[in-house]
Amino acid sequence: MKDIFIYVEGGGQTRDLQIALRRGFHSFLQSVREVASAQGRGFQIVACGGRDQAYSDFRKAVRAEPDRHNILLVDAEEAFTRVSSWAHLLARDGWDSCGTNDDCCFLMVEAMENWLIGDVDNLVAYFGAGFKAAALPANPNIEQIPKLDVTRALDKATKDTKKETYAKRRDGAALLNTIDPILIRRKARECERLFATLEAILEM
Repeated sequence: MKDIFIYVEGGGQTRDLQIALRRGFHSFLQSVREVASAQGRGFQIVACGGRDQAYSDFRKAVRAEPDRHNILLVDAEEAFTRVSSWAHLLARDGWDSCGTNDDCCFLMVEAMENWLIGDVDNLVAYFGAGFKAAALPANPNIEQIPKLDVTRALDKATKDTKKETYAKRRDGAALLNTIDPILIRRKARECERLFATLEAILEM
């Protein structure tokens, strides 16, 4: 059985921020992580900081640890209109697939915040009094909402809360701890593909 290592964009450059992001994704991916643990299989989230660093770390892992399931998870940064995630990253960033297939590459379309706004109840519970859910985009297909629109909407929705607007490094990982993954799987195709791929790997 192969161990699973997921190289994730985000977490900043400090140890505390990276630990927080790892914990957030561990919670978000708890269902598959528990299966991996029961099988005695390693399941590791690697918080890489910047987007380029995530790709660099993934490339190194593919070369140095070919017996692992090495997976890259980064923001798409813009509309995902290509035939595949690797095709999107090649066209936008010039990143090649390192000889892997699309089951090793997943995009948060357009950014992690697109997933976060898919669970409005979680946002309300986290930000508390003053949160304006009506300021969030009405489009139920959260992957179609441009990153800038999501960012602006979160700023408007949170400006009257105690936290005084959404801050990615402070709030992103914390929201991942309590977000409903089943809900996001229904609303985001790439999120569903990530879970479905991990579940298929765990059946091998």
